[in-house]
Amino acid sequence: MSAQSASPDQQKTVAPNGAARLMLARARYWYERQQFNEARAALAQAQRLSPDDPDVLSLTGEWALSDGRRTEAAQALEKLRTVAPNSDGLNRLVSLMHLHQISPEAVEQARAAARNGDTAGAVQHYQKLFPNGPPPSYALEYYTTLAGVPGERAAAQRGLAHLVTSSPNDIEAQIAYAQSLTWDEASRLSGIHRLQKLETSATVTSPQGERITQILRQAILWLPAIPQNAGPMNDWLQNHPNDSEIVQLRKKALVDNVDPGAMLRLQGFHELDANQLEEASRDFETRLASMPHDADALGGLGIVRLRQHRSAEAVKLLDDAIAADPTHAEHWRQARDGAQVGGAYETVQQLSAEGKYDSAERALAPLIKNAPEQTGPLLLEADLARRARDYSRAISLYRNILSNHKGLATAQEGLIRTLVASGQISEARNALGNATNVDPRLRASIDLVEAEHAGGIDQKIEYLQQAISEDASDPWARLHLAQALLDKGARDQAHDVMMPLIQGGQRLSNEQVQAALFYAGQAEDTDLIERLKPLLSKRAYTPELRALLRRATIREKINNAPSDLVEARIYYMNLLRDGDPDGSLGAIIGEALLDRGDRAGASEVITSLLRREVDPSTDQRLAYAGLYLRMKDITRASQLIRYLQDKDMSPTQATSLQQLRTAVAVTTADSYNARGERAKAYDALAPFLNNDTASTSAARLALARLYQSDGQVAEAYQINSAAVERNPSDLDARLALVQTAVAMRRFDEAQSVVDDMNGISSADPRSWVAAAVLAQARGNWTLAIQFLAQARMLRKQQIGQADADVTFVRNPFRREAIAPDAQASSSDPMLQQIDTRVEDITRTFAPSINITPGIDSRSGSGLNGLSNLSIKGEGKFALGSGRMSLFATPVALNSRKLSEGDSVGRQSIGTTLLYGGEAGERMNATGVALGAIYAWRWLTVDIGSSPLGFQVSNFLGGVEVAPKINANTILRFQLDRRNIADSLLSYSGMRDKSTGATWGGVTRNRFNGQLEYGTDSIELYGRAAVSAITGRNTLSNTEYEAGAGGSVPVYSKDDQLVRMGADLTWFRYDHNEYQFSFGNGGYFSPQSFFALTFPVTYTGHQDQWSWKLGGRIGYQTYHSNASSYYPTNSVLQNEATALSPKNAMLPGQSTSGLTGGADGFLHYQLSPALNLGIDLSYQKAGPWNEVSAFLSAHYNLSEAP
Repeated sequence: MSAQSASPDQQKTVAPNGAARLMLARARYWYERQQFNEARAALAQAQRLSPDDPDVLSLTGEWALSDGRRTEAAQALEKLRTVAPNSDGLNRLVSLMHLHQISPEAVEQARAAARNGDTAGAVQHYQKLFPNGPPPSYALEYYTTLAGVPGERAAAQRGLAHLVTSSPNDIEAQIAYAQSLTWDEASRLSGIHRLQKLETSATVTSPQGERITQILRQAILWLPAIPQNAGPMNDWLQNHPNDSEIVQLRKKALVDNVDPGAMLRLQGFHELDANQLEEASRDFETRLASMPHDADALGGLGIVRLRQHRSAEAVKLLDDAIAADPTHAEHWRQARDGAQVGGAYETVQQLSAEGKYDSAERALAPLIKNAPEQTGPLLLEADLARRARDYSRAISLYRNILSNHKGLATAQEGLIRTLVASGQISEARNALGNATNVDPRLRASIDLVEAEHAGGIDQKIEYLQQAISEDASDPWARLHLAQALLDKGARDQAHDVMMPLIQGGQRLSNEQVQAALFYAGQAEDTDLIERLKPLLSKRAYTPELRALLRRATIREKINNAPSDLVEARIYYMNLLRDGDPDGSLGAIIGEALLDRGDRAGASEVITSLLRREVDPSTDQRLAYAGLYLRMKDITRASQLIRYLQDKDMSPTQATSLQQLRTAVAVTTADSYNARGERAKAYDALAPFLNNDTASTSAARLALARLYQSDGQVAEAYQINSAAVERNPSDLDARLALVQTAVAMRRFDEAQSVVDDMNGISSADPRSWVAAAVLAQARGNWTLAIQFLAQARMLRKQQIGQADADVTFVRNPFRREAIAPDAQASSSDPMLQQIDTRVEDITRTFAPSINITPGIDSRSGSGLNGLSNLSIKGEGKFALGSGRMSLFATPVALNSRKLSEGDSVGRQSIGTTLLYGGEAGERMNATGVALGAIYAWRWLTVDIGSSPLGFQVSNFLGGVEVAPKINANTILRFQLDRRNIADSLLSYSGMRDKSTGATWGGVTRNRFNGQLEYGTDSIELYGRAAVSAITGRNTLSNTEYEAGAGGSVPVYSKDDQLVRMGADLTWFRYDHNEYQFSFGNGGYFSPQSFFALTFPVTYTGHQDQWSWKLGGRIGYQTYHSNASSYYPTNSVLQNEATALSPKNAMLPGQSTSGLTGGADGFLHYQLSPALNLGIDLSYQKAGPWNEVSAFLSAHYNLSEAP
């Protein structure tokens, strides 16, 4: 039990963060490998990050004990009892404290017994020392000794297997495990293969190598001298050609000591197990020709005859087998009893095989009545009940038989199989423990059932390893274990598991070859498939196997396709010239084209195939619908499967159809949800929410997303919690639960779910994605990136992608190289999601530098015109769970030169009208603006200054609060103080040459409220604001403004989007201050302004390019009143009036007409860290035309791994 097992109050204290867990894992890794400097540094970091974490305290105590610091260990133990009284760490530390209280003499006594050959005594000593199992430091010697006791060997091998799995680089554990396997005949070859691999390992020391060689030689000498074992002997003699003992053993295996009859009998039983009756009959008959009293051959042939419905012959052969070997008569008696009922018995079996269980029971009743003492009919009655799934009656019948025939193996086996089938696994294990003389493979079959219902991949692997240790001969158990290891990404371990079936030089049964072929198909090992195919008899090619081999052949051809997209399409269409009866070829080719990014090619292939078919088969419809679904073409996918609704189909097809229908509903609902049409989304999901099928969970998780998008996070949380409760091993449900818990800020609960996911399967990428979601929510973006990198690596292992150099997927002479990671992302949805998360986190949180030089130019004469040259340098970095930006912007302003003859314009600058002076030349100003911005979720705060160096410098800043009202609606409030940069006067301020007075440098102090609504189908907004306008020695002013608008998408395809909209703008000022005389602010301030514009934007993204092109056109009308020359100084204004009453006021302006503009940007991702771009714009608004051009360079200082 870990920290999450403590009480809620305690959890708040002990719950470790992700960084602490990472440091702790690192510390334990180095500690167990005795790299104490690295371990000490990592543990110290973990202690600082999470001092009360039970696992941190446990490791602290363990280390203190190993160093003899008992006081420190006792302190750690006492603290553990306080913060986590039920944790595994506490139990482990208590065990270690107990261990350190044991005298070294007691440990040495166990070791001495082992050295003296008293293995059983050594085991007793060890078990007394470690009643709850050994601590890690003693695990190897404990399990090695335990393996020496035959009755304890299976448990020991499980322990050794766990050591090997958890520490694959521990050579001593590898040697011990391999050696223990050689001690049992069933697993000897597996042990030999492991030893052979260890012998060539570069990490093995010289003494270890000598020991491996000795163990390997002894294991080979233990092999029976039969041809099947010649392979390992040949391997040994390649390196030790002068080993006379093994030379002689190999010779006996191949020539001298082979009993052909015994080999035939053994092969006959293999064939009988595979139900190959003709082959088994031939081999048994040949054996009996030379050894007519061979009881096993007689009995085997009797079983063959029984299965061939030749009852009389079967009875005679089985009677002869009993007579030939009376000591094992019970082995054949049940079969003989069954055979004696003759034709009636066969009738019952035939009816049972046809599933007519009621008729079979009626036919069986006379047999039971006439011979109630015979066990055969009674067993068949119980078996019929089991096959009819009347489990309670079957269990009762088997137990009645056992009450009268204790130890009857067939009844014991039937009872156990029925208990397993009814899900009573613990009862089945108890019955197995009480059984005698039953098939030892039953124990393995129970493990296989438990593996199917395991809580995670690691637990599944543990059950399957246990099954193989109990029945190493079962090829399907090996296959299931290998498949689970492949799913985990452990390809080398999967290969080792299958080694007894895939190595050369041995004779394999059809079942063994079938299992090996299925493995080779999943591993996509074409060479192995070609080597195994000749070993399989034609009758053993099942439809599933034929389909697998066909897919393997297709995949090999697909891998040889040209790299050019056009040539590849032609190549693939040639592969389809003979048709596609089951849809598999078209589906694989379509997938390959999608992996290349050729969606149009994939669609063309499926369209071409469907044109050839008047009525596509069920398999074709299912395969092609799945491909259309991956292309997000819901309409075509739905059309294909609609016709299958009332058609007869196999259970596998029915399951596929249900999964496709649910997937279509989920995809449709997600699409509606993205557009804000949640009622329609629910209608799409409703038919699939209450079905009791495996795909129901996907629909319910989609419903949770629907609630969460609507802001109903609590409802989404309840749905996800219920999904986890129904299926605790569903990692998709657990990931969704983490996301909703994070949305509700329940970080401790989310951490508990993440811990559980790692417990279920630490090798599943979804476990690491969940950890990244939580780390990102806690503001630890670097840890989130590390977790996502681990998820990416695990996903690539899952789908069999290996790291490779840059490859070319198009014409190589067009220089369109795409890195393998980019290919992987485009072909696998999970990798796409992981990479998107990495990109988002890196863009949002990674430290970055932005350089943006540019120019902004407004038309006009004199101070009406302005050129603004700036170079903005900005640095961004994460701060807490938000983001900080620091910037500096050098600015250079230049006004225009007054037009010749513009006497009014000259007189309207400063006090020129009254005192004269030069005011017609260009004017300029330079300075550097500084600022900082901090953004956190819905809050943004900034502080800064107007450019320092201007005539007037102002303190600037603002606060923005933008909470989400619901999933699609934001209410935004802004309170800010900003420069008005309409002219050099309003932006920088000016000094009057005649009076020396400074005026201008105007700021807008604004409060703005805005309501925004947005979905994929529409965006709307409405706003209102009021501003107080102030400047040095300028007339104060007030602005009122309002606006509304929206846009809709009119074209969307792949990564390109076109939107059209409308914007309505109104504002007014109390005073017109768009003049440049002393006291006026020099900014556009009409007494009424109205504009209606219609914007169109086109955005897109392809490869490393992204772009935007926009344009707008509309109508504007505005009116400005006349204004005083000197509105803030009555003395100056009176002088102006006295000088010329007619010119004492500056004229206003009224204008109506077209308004509009164009803008766009083009950005190029030069590398994962560097983005370059150019932004251009032109607008005609108010009284001027404005053109701007900016370059940009964005560099991430911390690339995503």
